[in-house]
Amino acid sequence: VHEAALPADLVKALKKAENEGERLHTAEKDGGDWNKALPFFKGALDLQRQQAEIKQKGLGLATPYDALLDVYSPGQTTADYDRLFNELEPFLKKLLPQVKKKQAGEAPPLPLQGPYDPARTEKLCREMIAKIGFDANRGMIYFSDGHPESTGTPDDTRISGCADVNNFMAPLYDMMHETGHGIYDQNTPKAWRHQPAGDALGMDVHESQSLIWE
Repeated sequence: VHEAALPADLVKALKKAENEGERLHTAEKDGGDWNKALPFFKGALDLQRQQAEIKQKGLGLATPYDALLDVYSPGQTTADYDRLFNELEPFLKKLLPQVKKKQAGEAPPLPLQGPYDPARTEKLCREMIAKIGFDANRGMIYFSDGHPESTGTPDDTRISGCADVNNFMAPLYDMMHETGHGIYDQNTPKAWRHQPAGDALGMDVHESQSLIWE
């Protein structure tokens, strides 16, 4: 339904913007001039607004944002999340001062003092990934200069990370996060593979699995 709602020229423009965004990120991520990206961001935002308005009408939803939300959290609306956050807000406002008070009474964490050998960081990440259940017989683990990500299929799950010579914890958290995505994909029901019931749920559930591990 989402794909059918959009005209071909807008689909083409959205995909072109996605590719351009990847190029810009690669070119400017290491201390680049992000002002160069402002025209791109303005254009990409306009395309998203166009997409949202068209899908809102096509799907019969209350707001344009509901149409975009439905891609990542199928069946949920902003009204649903307003109710959820209204329940969480009082609890979090009460919890936060307690957390700060407890932390203030404890010794500060030990500073991370690099540099750290990328090979040893990679070894640590691989050991942790194996311990939390990633099946290397049905997937691959890569380390590169790119942004950490998880992709592939339940029987060919690819996760990647990037070592940091100044902080071994950051790549460890990144890899645990991406492994959470990979484990979720690997554990979708094999008996229902290639059927809607066998697919992973929306990105809201996917992110919950990765964040639990992280």
